[in-house]
Amino acid sequence: MPSSRWIRAAAILALWTIPPVALTASLYVRQAPPPIPWQRFFTFQILQWWPWALLTPVLGSLQRRWPLVLRTEVEASGSRWTSSAVHLVAAFGIGFLLTAGQLVTELAVAGRQSTVAQVLSVTWLAGRGTILVQMAVYGLVLGAFEAVAIYRRDREREERLTRARLRALQSQLQPHFLFNTLHAISSLMDEDVSAARRMIARLSELLRASLDTEGPIVPLRQELDTARLYLEIEEVRFEDRLRVTWDVEPDVLDADVPHLLLQPLLENAIRHGVNRLVDAGELKVRAQRRGGELEITVDDDGPGPELPDAEAGSQGIGLGNTRARLAALYGDAARLELRARQPRGARAIVRLPYRAAEVRTR
Repeated sequence: MPSSRWIRAAAILALWTIPPVALTASLYVRQAPPPIPWQRFFTFQILQWWPWALLTPVLGSLQRRWPLVLRTEVEASGSRWTSSAVHLVAAFGIGFLLTAGQLVTELAVAGRQSTVAQVLSVTWLAGRGTILVQMAVYGLVLGAFEAVAIYRRDREREERLTRARLRALQSQLQPHFLFNTLHAISSLMDEDVSAARRMIARLSELLRASLDTEGPIVPLRQELDTARLYLEIEEVRFEDRLRVTWDVEPDVLDADVPHLLLQPLLENAIRHGVNRLVDAGELKVRAQRRGGELEITVDDDGPGPELPDAEAGSQGIGLGNTRARLAALYGDAARLELRARQPRGARAIVRLPYRAAEVRTR
């Protein structure tokens, strides 16, 4: 398989072949009979345009070294003038050399000989129009590189902003969860010291797992392990009043999901469902693939959400942040819904694009 370098070189050569083909076709469509054989005219155009294929990487290096558009606001104002001067000199030099090269080629085809001084003199006196055209081509190529650089800079800026927003949203989840857990541990210290110690041990494991996670995306199997640690903490607090069942299809375990996606869903189900029951409550976590989507549901058998205000009033930090994180990562392609179940209970449904990395390091 050809390397990316050869593919890029072939693409550049193909790009600079378009003008010779277009000019040759235009000339022989408009003029009949043709003034010269099309092969000769096409060869001349190739010799005129293909040197730009060799110069394109050079212009790319010049643009990266002396960009016309300032990359940062702290750069000195003189940088733009320096870059402009460098590109002006480079454009004139390349235009002059290419024009001289064309003149030498024409003289060689005609069988005429000339000295270097004569070539330079004729190039300056008779080729100034061609030099300006070559300088304009230089400007177009430079402008294309500048446009690509601006696009990449804006994309990188958007990605940095998105990552910062995700980190801020995720950092809001951790203190919220820690506050609730520490409050539960504090309550158990006066009632069941052994249970409080077990909860502290589970909390330590959960925090270690969270700190060891890099990036906003994890495989579903890792997210399920984190969710189980969280539920073990809640099972200590609820003792025999909390039952959890899992229904996860094996082929979705490698699917990509946002880190800490399940915890706020489970926390909401416990807080507004199981916690409001006198008897034992049950949670059911289901994950399955539906076409091109991954669907994750969390069911509880509590009293159910207080519809129609549940979507706005009972979300709290957890579900609100989950919606915001899904929007930041997937846009409109992901969604979170909260529905009432019959005869009672609530169901949180997350649907997001199904993506699974072929190679993943943990």
